[in-house]
Amino acid sequence: MKYVIRRITAEEWRELRAIRLESLLDSPDAFGVRHADAVALSDRTWREQAERAGADDGLFVAINETGSWAGTAGVAPLDGIPDTAHVHAVYVAPAHRGPDGPARALMEAAVDFAREHPDCT
Repeated sequence: MKYVIRRITAEEWRELRAIRLESLLDSPDAFGVRHADAVALSDRTWREQAERAGADDGLFVAINETGSWAGTAGVAPLDGIPDTAHVHAVYVAPAHRGPDGPARALMEAAVDFAREHPDCT
């Protein structure tokens, strides 16, 4: 399967919400938030997260041939360490894992973005 890897846009907050909630159900110990807490977030909060991720931080999405989001990888500044970014929020849906999945391409996009934008601005 082929995937398009790109940064998300502010308008894609619903898609962001859906894949984040999926990731928290699939891998509850891998992220710094609980599924129940994420479910309780308002639409406004999800909009703000998508806006921030699309404008300042780099949040990349893998979109499959049917237009579904198959995974994400984020890049953000590392607090307290100038000119340093870190890759976070890496998730690939179970059906898209493996050697033909988008994990490698997501990581490459995130790392390239971090190298080019260590302060993610």
